[in-house]
Amino acid sequence: MKRIIYLLSLTVLLAACDGPAIFYTLENEEKIVDINNFNSSTPVLGFTRFESGGTTDYYIANGRKLWYSLAGESGTDNPWSSVSLSGFSGSESVPSVAIFNGSIYFTVSDEDSNSKNVLYSLSSVTADPVELVRYNRTDESGDDYHFHNLYVHSIEGKGLYVSKVERSWEEDSSDSSSMEETALYYYPLASINELNDGLDDSRLVTLPAMDSDAYLVKGIAGCENDKIYLILNQSSDDVDSYEAGVLLSADWATPTDFSIETPVDDSGYTNDSAVSYNNIYYSESFDMLFVSTRGDDSHPIFYKAYNAGWGDWQVYDKDDDDTQFSAFTELPSTVQSNTVLVGTRAGSVSSSTYSGKGYRELIIGSQTIEELQSNDFSDDNNYDSSDLDSSTITAFYYDTDRSKMYCGTYDNGLWQNRWSTSKSEWRWYQE
Repeated sequence: MKRIIYLLSLTVLLAACDGPAIFYTLENEEKIVDINNFNSSTPVLGFTRFESGGTTDYYIANGRKLWYSLAGESGTDNPWSSVSLSGFSGSESVPSVAIFNGSIYFTVSDEDSNSKNVLYSLSSVTADPVELVRYNRTDESGDDYHFHNLYVHSIEGKGLYVSKVERSWEEDSSDSSSMEETALYYYPLASINELNDGLDDSRLVTLPAMDSDAYLVKGIAGCENDKIYLILNQSSDDVDSYEAGVLLSADWATPTDFSIETPVDDSGYTNDSAVSYNNIYYSESFDMLFVSTRGDDSHPIFYKAYNAGWGDWQVYDKDDDDTQFSAFTELPSTVQSNTVLVGTRAGSVSSSTYSGKGYRELIIGSQTIEELQSNDFSDDNNYDSSDLDSSTITAFYYDTDRSKMYCGTYDNGLWQNRWSTSKSEWRWYQE
């Protein structure tokens, strides 16, 4: 089985999104019943599938909570529930989730002055979460407060990465925090139970020298051709305005031995100059790696392909320099051939401006990006009349077993696209 991992980790402190939940049929813009009780304004940071006990599939989504829903066939609307958590203020969020070795690993941040951050494991969606690691906020001398954000990332069949980001602020406010130091830990499959005793410094990953010891692990991709790619962004003064980063790679045989990759185009736009990273994605069917970026003047996509060996990095730039890309998924050829959907994002999540530009289609040919075009996957009126076409896209998931797709957004909740024999009759429905 081809081994793929895609984890979207938007390292943000979520803004509260209370307000009336209004749902529409996308064709007629009429209110309908919220059958799944999934708040339309709830940020969805990630989406994946979890096989519980080897028999039952669940969809897993994270954001304000950790949600789960039975993975029913296309056209079904199974209800969403949330994992019960205790000991938090009620303003907590779940910034990261990883499925590994038959368990769910997830982190929780209490946004009440960042009072605590915890890493849990979960053997089934109905079991009680097991606390593995906890960091409580500390009040240093004067008005200096310190806290730790935790994020978890998995490489299927290999191991679990846990990043610990230390932050501080001078006043009791999460808006003015700055990163102080980051540590990245790796637990191979055989040693995963060591996490029961907390993070062990003997599991620290040594990374190549960078300008700062404070960085964000923005994503990890495990490719089927025995390669792991890791993107880091350097320290920042707030939660999302990170500075230039680096792209690293390692062999699966040595998953803690990373070296710096350097994508470059003819104009000299390089990995180690003005670029920072939004996300990374490996496409199984195209055997290609995609990296979305944030630059000073434009935000191109770096990509490379495997063809009996990894080729050179290529850069796909587009005319609209304002557009940033955020999330990827490939469509099966039975739906639309040679197509990777790519979501867009707002310029800065921390500025309280969440509007993106929906998603676009990357047309792929001979392991190159041939064209970026507007949406043609679902009926244009259906897509354009919904809030999805102006959303920041945070997660895509295509369930090939059930022929339906989910799209998570930062500002407009979760959406499902249901299968139809006619491509023009695919429809987006808000969960």
